Amino acid sequence: METPAQPQHRLQPPPPLTTTITTTTTATTTTTTTQLNIPPPQTALSLLPQSITRHHHQQSRRKFPTGCAAFDEHVLLGGLNGGSVVGISSEDDEFSFTLALQTMAVSLGGEGDEDTTTAALVVTTLPVQSLLPRLREVLVEQLAKRAPLLLTADLNTRVKDCLSRISIARVFDLEGVGEVLEELVLQQRQQQQQQSNCGAKPPDVVVVMGMAGLMNNLFSSRPGDKAAAHSYVGELASRLEGVTALGGDGGPLVVLLNSTTTTTTTTVVGGDDEGTGRSVFQMERGRGRGSRPAWGRVFDGLVGVHLFCGRRGGIAKKGWVVEVLGDEVGVYFTTEGGMEEEVWTRRNREQRWGVLEGRGGGVVDVLL
Repeated sequence: METPAQPQHRLQPPPPLTTTITTTTTATTTTTTTQLNIPPPQTALSLLPQSITRHHHQQSRRKFPTGCAAFDEHVLLGGLNGGSVVGISSEDDEFSFTLALQTMAVSLGGEGDEDTTTAALVVTTLPVQSLLPRLREVLVEQLAKRAPLLLTADLNTRVKDCLSRISIARVFDLEGVGEVLEELVLQQRQQQQQQSNCGAKPPDVVVVMGMAGLMNNLFSSRPGDKAAAHSYVGELASRLEGVTALGGDGGPLVVLLNSTTTTTTTTVVGGDDEGTGRSVFQMERGRGRGSRPAWGRVFDGLVGVHLFCGRRGGIAKKGWVVEVLGDEVGVYFTTEGGMEEEVWTRRNREQRWGVLEGRGGGVVDVLL
């Protein structure tokens, strides 16, 4: 286990948006008008080449299964997409953390006895030592499941090999997360410029824990300047986009772990409503009742795929319902068209859901 070195370049919060302020004062009132400089809109034609290129890249990128075969096949349609940002909002932080670790462990362990050079990074506010037992438990569970005939000594060797490819970065605020992301981009650019594979391998899976708490701290520290806080979240979204574009064969899978809230607004400072995702269980729980992702649309703006884990109605006794609330990434399939042309078909995973439960050191499918 190793902790990445202190980055050489500190990511500074972006400056406030350029504004034009006009103040009119009368004997009894003061009126202030603020005008934001918003960039002009782009035409659909100018965005089309970017969209086509993104679809081709997405088709060839690696899929990351969660280790739950039925859920991967019927809900995720093959697994989570490499080169994308996936948010997991869960009523139980331990469950979402286990699901993320299991996804990471499956990619680290390879298929069966196959060795892999997959690397991973965990970004957390917790002490590094507190994560080691949980990491080892999930790795042992997955490696033993994939290679049940392994001797104990061989299993321990495989576990140590996987642990050696996991880096842990401890941060204390959202700016720290931005610094880690910036360092990943800088490392990759340096390797590309030197055309060398020397140095640390960029991670294939990045897991960021405790996003709800980090967002709370960001907005609470700037109660009088919400615009600057929102602007920094936008800067973080750009950093995430840069990280997912790393590497020529597809960028890493980035997983952001979020919590839930039962209030109509996430917090009293800079909060938002339940977000853009529509749950298939919305009519059952009714508007204004039940839990919803913390930070609503603010968190939605950071992710391309949004999973929600919660207890739903009569299914609650059987396990956790994991539903795709939003899917801007999609899954692309190609079929043969006329004149030997390929026809691209996009399948959206929104409102697909499955039931999972924690068992042992991992997460398994529940058959209804």
